[in-house]
Amino acid sequence: MLAGVISFVLVAFVVALLLLVSPQDSAPYPEGFTWEKYSTDGLVPRQWSVGVPDNAGDEPLPAIVTLHPLGGNRSGWVGETDLDALARQQGFVLVVPQGLWGMWNTGECCGPAAALGVDDVGFLDEVMADTAARPDVDPDRIYMAGLSNGGLMTTRYLCEGEHMPAAAASVAVIPWSLEGCDGSVPLLMSVGTEDELFPMAGGRTLLGTLASGRTSRSWSEATDELVEIWQCTGDPEVVSFELWSRPQEPTTGWERSDHEDCTSPLRLTVVDAVPHTWLWGGDWSHTREVLDFFEHSKVEPQA
Repeated sequence: MLAGVISFVLVAFVVALLLLVSPQDSAPYPEGFTWEKYSTDGLVPRQWSVGVPDNAGDEPLPAIVTLHPLGGNRSGWVGETDLDALARQQGFVLVVPQGLWGMWNTGECCGPAAALGVDDVGFLDEVMADTAARPDVDPDRIYMAGLSNGGLMTTRYLCEGEHMPAAAASVAVIPWSLEGCDGSVPLLMSVGTEDELFPMAGGRTLLGTLASGRTSRSWSEATDELVEIWQCTGDPEVVSFELWSRPQEPTTGWERSDHEDCTSPLRLTVVDAVPHTWLWGGDWSHTREVLDFFEHSKVEPQA
């Protein structure tokens, strides 16, 4: 009996300690922005950062709530892509939430966040509401985008969240579940043909098992469900092109399928010979693809 009580107390202590550990920014935030840091109230404060371009004028700007991948943190994630540079050029406010222990509870994964049922949907509800209330942000143009674990969290938020973005993008993911989604939010989903966590043919991989412990379903299974939920009819407009996409590869092949006759626009992008990554730094990157889709699918303010 005593041993059981001691074990329970030790487990409770470890869980409490983990919950109280907040990830630290591992790198300087990108220059060219005024960065503000926020946190929620309560026993376990949840953190997020907001970057406003230094060249912003008086008019409210669109905002991107961007979700880091597994093991990521706010400052490192923003600095790992060309999102900061393009946000300055095109005039976006960057909103960067932090997952506990660098992970998001997407329902089916990942790690302690899922095992302990961390309320990441509720946290993002608060981030979205706070962003919409900012005087420097246009509440009709708040978007959400994430990579990997952050991309899965993006799709989960579309299915369960309270404050829907104007459009969303999930990169390097094949979601296991879309239960609760109604297709009302424009969505871009992208995967590489050599993704070692989410293989296009589906199945189990070593890295995928280590990251989630689950077997991936195929790209065709997931996209068929997306087309059904988004109520798309007719054939999509398919465009293929090759452009320099990152320093490691001079050119990368892209195939973009735009479904327009849907409840809201749905874009499905396949990137040839690319592993589990967010392409950056070239003439055409995932950042450019995401921003192109957001512009293409922008919601006009209601009269």
